[in-house]
Amino acid sequence: MGGIKSKYERIFAQMLIYFVPAFVIISIIVSIFYFIEKSSWLKEIDQNLQIHAEREKIEIKGYFRNVLYDLAFLNERTQLFDLFNESDEELTQKLEKEYAIFIENHPLYQQIRFIDTNGDEIVRVDTIKNQTIICPKENLQNKKDRYYFQESIILEKEQVYISPLDLNVEHGEIEIPFNPMIRLAAPVFDRNGTKRGVVVLNYKSNTFLSKLENHLESGLKTHIQTQLLNNDGFWLHNLNNDLCWGFMLDDRRDFQMSKMNPELWEILNSSDNGQFSNNDGRYSYETIYPINISLENKILNERQLKLPKQQSDYYWKLIAFLPDQYISTYWQNKAITAWIIFLLLTITSFFISFILAKNNLQKKAAESKFKTLYEESMEPIFLLDGINIVSGNPASIKIFGFENEEELKKTNPVELSPEYQPDGQKSSIQAQKILELTHENGSYYFEWKHKIKNGKEFDAMVLLNTIEIDGNKLVQATIRDITELKTAQEKAQEALEMKAKFVSTASHELRTPLTAIKESINVVFSEMTGQINDDQKEFLGIAKRNVDRLARLINDVLDFQKMTAGKMDFVMKANNLNEIIRQVADTMESLMQEKGLTLEMSLADNIKDFNFDSDKITQVLTNLMNNAIKFTDKGSIKISTSIQDRFVITSVEDTGFGIKPEDIARLFKEFEQLETPDDDRKIGGTGLGLAICKKIIEKHNGTIWATSGYRKGTIFSFQLPLENELCQKKS
Repeated sequence: MGGIKSKYERIFAQMLIYFVPAFVIISIIVSIFYFIEKSSWLKEIDQNLQIHAEREKIEIKGYFRNVLYDLAFLNERTQLFDLFNESDEELTQKLEKEYAIFIENHPLYQQIRFIDTNGDEIVRVDTIKNQTIICPKENLQNKKDRYYFQESIILEKEQVYISPLDLNVEHGEIEIPFNPMIRLAAPVFDRNGTKRGVVVLNYKSNTFLSKLENHLESGLKTHIQTQLLNNDGFWLHNLNNDLCWGFMLDDRRDFQMSKMNPELWEILNSSDNGQFSNNDGRYSYETIYPINISLENKILNERQLKLPKQQSDYYWKLIAFLPDQYISTYWQNKAITAWIIFLLLTITSFFISFILAKNNLQKKAAESKFKTLYEESMEPIFLLDGINIVSGNPASIKIFGFENEEELKKTNPVELSPEYQPDGQKSSIQAQKILELTHENGSYYFEWKHKIKNGKEFDAMVLLNTIEIDGNKLVQATIRDITELKTAQEKAQEALEMKAKFVSTASHELRTPLTAIKESINVVFSEMTGQINDDQKEFLGIAKRNVDRLARLINDVLDFQKMTAGKMDFVMKANNLNEIIRQVADTMESLMQEKGLTLEMSLADNIKDFNFDSDKITQVLTNLMNNAIKFTDKGSIKISTSIQDRFVITSVEDTGFGIKPEDIARLFKEFEQLETPDDDRKIGGTGLGLAICKKIIEKHNGTIWATSGYRKGTIFSFQLPLENELCQKKS
């Protein structure tokens, strides 16, 4: 028990050397990614807020330009001036007709009035429920106490008055429901230059206020709220209607931003536009001077309408606001995703560190064992640097008849062989070729005729390996008497099995925690542990897809290792190939629909049941169809079968990227991934899929191949013999 404990203590200590730096790096990378992502998102929010505020400002200014143009149009109607020479009755009738026609063609206005110099309404035309109504004389009112009359009656020629935005008042009472209004007025003079009254346009302010609400509704995706305040800090528009019109309603007098949030109001008044954030959220604001909009309009200037200077100080503050509650909720979801990624990377790095630590200790143990074996081996072992002997173990000195290692090192390796080998090849030439193959492949095992110092020859099996000692690349030659060939073969087989076991163990070590992670995600995703929102489902879905992808990669490695080690079982029995193809096509239907691809099948009806492993052929068909879907952006995929001689040929044809002619030979090699022709990007995978397909088909005594036209699609085909051994066999 003490030895086992000591072993794992060494592995754990070695693992910390790898894991701690990896953990720190992962923490830094995830943190940097998180904060960069947050900074980028907040910048995008600020841009959206600014665009929203600027757009609303432009639309409001557009409304006012149209209104001022209409006022200018009425002001220059010279026919109106001539009416004052006619009787009052004729004047009234003509004005009523004039105003009625105008308001019918301009639905933006609720009311047009002509008010005489005493404040009495002479003519009043209203729009009520989309109907034009001329107000009877008995309902006309006196407006001498209303501020807009007092301000406009004192104007000179060619001057106009624009009122602040407030609620409409009828008979001294605020109209219910609230009816926001802006009044535009211009004095009217007769042909003698005598002031006779004012023309007043009542503009329906709900026209643009409702647009703010509509934009708010259409912008709920980003949760942007729009607010409009006057220059005294009272709300004209707010998501909470109870805060609005505080300057006209006694019970709302305290609903003033300058009182409720003086710091915020000070920031808003520090400049005409800008952006800032506080604990409540993020803001973007613009200042609108409705009185001065006319001064920006060339047409209005040409009509020579002028505004009194005292009106230019009136302004509105337009605010686009994103509450902090939304930002916090969004980043809570982001934090969950970051923690999931961090946890997955940490777990992965933990197991990779464990495997590296275990391998490193095994390597050190192997080096120690090699040194022991090298010194104490009963078989000759040489270390070669090119064609020179740099070292030899005691057995090599003794068996080849040298006095000491220095004498051995001075000997050319060619002198330890006869001039010619039994096959007639010259030893020096053959040895050079073998060395080249050894450097190319890492090792080389061959039969060789050796000669000791006294000239005696013996047959041996020689194993050459490239190794690295103290940074020097050497070739180790282990020479074994031919009588021990069987033993050597058994040890070589054991070494291969050890390698297979290591790969299998490592894959299973990864699969076990991966399964736990996958199940945990599924439990959370199915809401067994509690309800989750849509954003959390989306991020868990991303994690689940990546875990599934990693599981598929591990399965590919295990399948390939099993085939390489000869441990893959094949169950050969009679099956219907066309039915297998239809089943695979059904499983791939959803993937094809996602990419908008169509499927065509041309299956020969004269194919009878024949012997093959249905699971393995299903695996081949699934891989070929998956590749076709993956590398095809538009078009179709066609599957066909036919009989030629004693073989059934199956083809999967796509209209995808195609394969370059020089890449065809690489298709079925292990760990090969080809690039797409458009952007040289590699599509993820192990590079083992087609290699596994090739081994499966070859174990069925068949062949697999591909033909392709570059940028014209690819056809993968394989043939299976109609007569295969009807039994269960191991490849």
